[in-house]
Amino acid sequence: MTPPLGTRRLKTGLILDTNLFVLLVVGLFDPAWIDKHKRTNSYTIEDFNRLKRVVGSYNRLVTLPNVLTEVSNLLAQTSDVIRRGLFDKLAPLIKQTEEIHVPSSIPAKHPLFHTFGLTDLAIAELSGRQYVVLTDDRKFISFLVGLGVETMDFRSLP
Repeated sequence: MTPPLGTRRLKTGLILDTNLFVLLVVGLFDPAWIDKHKRTNSYTIEDFNRLKRVVGSYNRLVTLPNVLTEVSNLLAQTSDVIRRGLFDKLAPLIKQTEEIHVPSSIPAKHPLFHTFGLTDLAIAELSGRQYVVLTDDRKFISFLVGLGVETMDFRSLP
């Protein structure tokens, strides 16, 4: 079971899944754009504020090149003017994030590669027992919990 947010050790790193990383960037750009960007329109400004609170409770935001590539590609799905603003928020966030590489051959060998894909399985490989994963993908949560990975369901956070 995942301990309540306030009881976690701050030195633990947090891994965001791609969708929540996109929400973070879009919200940092302009919270009013959350319901306008096609990759975040299922979220609210309150979701963004909750995400900022959770991210702020960790000393380290950890990610993978796979996640950053997906985030970049998804953010780019808008007009040139908005894309520039989004990427202006993404660039410094990348600099503040600890990026760790997991060779693609590792998730590609996993028997559930066809179910979860490269990025999710790379997250699972990286997370192990040293990082907390924040996602709103219930199937992925179940998989991670089965591996013993500390996982938070974003939709269940207060």
